[in-house]
Amino acid sequence: MKLETEFVTPIANSGMAYRYEDVVTCSAYDDDYTYSSTYSYNVKINLREFLITRRTPKGMWIMPRYSRGEKHRFVLLGTRKKFACLTKEDAMESFIKRKEKQIRILKTQLNHVEIALFQIRNIVANQKEMKHG
Repeated sequence: MKLETEFVTPIANSGMAYRYEDVVTCSAYDDDYTYSSTYSYNVKINLREFLITRRTPKGMWIMPRYSRGEKHRFVLLGTRKKFACLTKEDAMESFIKRKEKQIRILKTQLNHVEIALFQIRNIVANQKEMKHG
């Protein structure tokens, strides 16, 4: 993607952007590193920090402060949802909204699965009844 220099202002120390993310880990080992037949799940919330490398009239270019091989990313500002926010408070609110939406999506998916399972069990029951009936 080519950027026109008249719209991009490089900023040496232009500030930070933030994003909260949840990380789920699973282990089959106990604290003493012995194998366990039960798994333990841990959820940790991480605050990711991004350096703002350039600003445009519509947004900003960011890169991870502690890179994991990720490249620059453009964040459109002034929109309802964005990848990273200018304040930690906005990043928290964004995280909450993303998790609330994820819950709605997963509840809908669970409902669809339960309906499908109910329907297939009815089909199986009807077929057994027809065989024996």
